[in-house]
Amino acid sequence: MSPRPDPVDLQVIKKSTLLRLFYFLAFGSSVAFGFASSLHKPLQEILFALSFLGATLAVVTLYRFLRLIDQFEREYTRGALLFAFVGLLSVLVIEAFMESFGLGHLPAYGNVVFAVILWTVGLAYSSWQQHWRRGYEE
Repeated sequence: MSPRPDPVDLQVIKKSTLLRLFYFLAFGSSVAFGFASSLHKPLQEILFALSFLGATLAVVTLYRFLRLIDQFEREYTRGALLFAFVGLLSVLVIEAFMESFGLGHLPAYGNVVFAVILWTVGLAYSSWQQHWRRGYEE
């Protein structure tokens, strides 16, 4: 007997699996990139290659996720990507401004982490905004 009495939607499972895989690949890529800068030449090149491979697979996974979702989910995912893009651009401008005064800068993997965090926050905000508007209109 199945522990869940209601039928499981395979589309929902596939979407959540792709989203988890995206987060795992993005996090793994940033960790590999961060560790690579502190290692010697042969290991550094291997970790840089793994980081690039992880980032490439994360983009492919995100693309597959975006093709799988419906129109309503596309709207708030588009909003989340816009939020992340503008947020990361702002972080980079602030970082460049701080560097002009001689202050240190974030490591490169920090920007990847910021991008994933901003996308996640944007997803939550856009989802909340879409659901609130939808509830308000009904």
